[in-house]
Amino acid sequence: MTTAARVVRNLLLSGLAVALPGVELAHDDPVARAALPEFQIIPAAPTAELTPAQDWPTTEQLRGWSRSLGGPTSNRYSALYAITRANVAQLQVAWTWHGGDGGGDMQCNPIVVDGIMYTPTCGRGVAAVDAVTGKEIWRADLALGKVGGFEAPARRGLLYWPGDGATAPRLYLPGGRK
Repeated sequence: MTTAARVVRNLLLSGLAVALPGVELAHDDPVARAALPEFQIIPAAPTAELTPAQDWPTTEQLRGWSRSLGGPTSNRYSALYAITRANVAQLQVAWTWHGGDGGGDMQCNPIVVDGIMYTPTCGRGVAAVDAVTGKEIWRADLALGKVGGFEAPARRGLLYWPGDGATAPRLYLPGGRK
């Protein structure tokens, strides 16, 4: 052990001795330890008694997909009730929609709000599609090119904000810089 290491060790030990005067250190009793159970089950608190660290969304809020990566928590989870383990193998393609305005550089998922799928296109556009029928409702070509570091929505995703009573709902297209 180097001199510096001894000094640090001695300082730490003396600090502990000063911090805990008169406290006797308990020695491990091997007989008492052997009598302890190998493990013990400690019951968790009921969910109703837990206090969330944040306002966790309700199951109903998790049925949508209001932002890239899922709902309000971005946890890639949707509380679907019609698709189960028992019937997932029987699913079939209901419709296919093609953006038709660019390459295939899609790096995010569409979002779904109130039965409408909002999706970025590979050509720097955004479209709204009826999620039941696949019929295109509207399309907006942003025609921004790659100006000032703006990234295409196909790479950055979309975000839906429902509004707050004073402000109408909004569809955000994060651009940002790399």
